[in-house]
Amino acid sequence: MELRPASEEELGGATPSGDAVAAGPQRPAQIRRAAEPEPQEAAVSLVQRLAACSEEEQEELLLELVRDQIALVLGHTDGTLVDPERGLLEMGFDSVAAVRLRNQLAQETQLSLPSQLVFEHPTAVALARHLREEMLPDDAAAAILVLEELNKLDDSILGLDPSSAARIRIAGLLQGLSAKWL
Repeated sequence: MELRPASEEELGGATPSGDAVAAGPQRPAQIRRAAEPEPQEAAVSLVQRLAACSEEEQEELLLELVRDQIALVLGHTDGTLVDPERGLLEMGFDSVAAVRLRNQLAQETQLSLPSQLVFEHPTAVALARHLREEMLPDDAAAAILVLEELNKLDDSILGLDPSSAARIRIAGLLQGLSAKWL
């Protein structure tokens, strides 16, 4: 089986040149930021952004990251040109491009990612889901659910009369929960 870069028709109108894939990731000036944070700071910021999002928003954020990185490897300036359900091998990825993508995602997320990442998670959607699982393990997902419930509770409490007996009882329960937690 011979691997080749995807054609313009296969990519939906945008085609990487063979040179773009062979030359490695091209980061256009308009994508590059004047003061980019250090990779570790960017990864912490990404985790914080993910923690503040719903599960659906997390997947969207990570899918955007993955599509942007795939586009860079293919020599594109716009990640929206990448079909999230299309196989990376179909788009023209070879082992060199796969390693470049793995390295870029590892830098963005500060995760230790396997060299066979693209072959185990062959679409942008599959890669994004994998990154979410790695960045937000089950206990983090549970914590996010608790935070969502606490936010709802906060909104509910604000609607109570400050002098009501219920509010005093709720305050006592919250103090008890806080004491158990700390």
